[in-house]
Amino acid sequence: MTGHEHPPPPHSQAPGSLGRFSIERQLGRGGMGVVYLATDPELRRPVALTDRPLGPERIDRFLREARTLAGLNHPNLATVHSLERTDDGRRILVMEYVEGQSLADRIARGPIPLHEALAICRQVAAGIEAAHDAGVVHRDLKPSNVMLSRDGVAKVLDFGLARRSGDREGPATPADSPPPASEDDTAITRPGHSPGTPGYMAPEQIEGRTLDHLADIFAFGVLAYEVLTGKAAFPGISSEHRIVATLNAEPDFSELPQETPEPVRAMLRRCLRKDTGDRLSDIAGCRVALTRASRSSDGAWSGRRASLPAPPTRVIGRAREIDELEG
Repeated sequence: MTGHEHPPPPHSQAPGSLGRFSIERQLGRGGMGVVYLATDPELRRPVALTDRPLGPERIDRFLREARTLAGLNHPNLATVHSLERTDDGRRILVMEYVEGQSLADRIARGPIPLHEALAICRQVAAGIEAAHDAGVVHRDLKPSNVMLSRDGVAKVLDFGLARRSGDREGPATPADSPPPASEDDTAITRPGHSPGTPGYMAPEQIEGRTLDHLADIFAFGVLAYEVLTGKAAFPGISSEHRIVATLNAEPDFSELPQETPEPVRAMLRRCLRKDTGDRLSDIAGCRVALTRASRSSDGAWSGRRASLPAPPTRVIGRAREIDELEG
């Protein structure tokens, strides 16, 4: 499911085994629980195990989450292998192990060449598009939830906060709360807050309004901006500062590389509209724009301005939106 996202806390000890699986080390923590690198003794392959102690009130939801993930089949989404029960009654989710680095770690290493950045963003968009086509909203899309394999494949993971499109957010409950990830990349799960990560949450997610796929489109815009610039779209020294910036500030689009194709710039502006009625309504538009930009080797788009009309306040067709981004 994942590579090494966050170092395990000093006091954390990985179990020697879970069910029939031999545990090698803890990989990280996320919305689905604690994640371990393990070995499947029957198939002799590495796997990622998600282990989250569950009370009776959580079993049904965990099963729904697992079945949702199992129904998502796409090269840019981590694959679910099985859902198993240990002898002591624990439920563990067995997933594909992606050997590589997180997108957050790749960004931290330094500037990403434009062609590589466009390819990464295109793959992330394709994975989220597959989830949306299945009616699933991720709700916690961010660089630490994207793995880059050694052969250059980007895979979106950690659907632990995912819900069906249209579910009302409301305040988080203890049953919603995943283990903390890190000091600076922690999903809000305190009562009175909607689950999500400050700096990546859409305004409607922060405010606890009814949530649909548009929240993921906003988060994708934040992620793509960060991949292209190496900087946060909504920076702040604390969660509260990042939330205020998301609600009130605009990203500095002048930070984008000079050679960024204009349709990609237009895509980002539309993804990051705070009003859902003005936002790009289908992430397929992002995938198509990024695919065409990735294939353009002569830089012809970099000096071309997209002719974007004033965004409509209703949901518009997929084809029309793509044409608008192309100009």
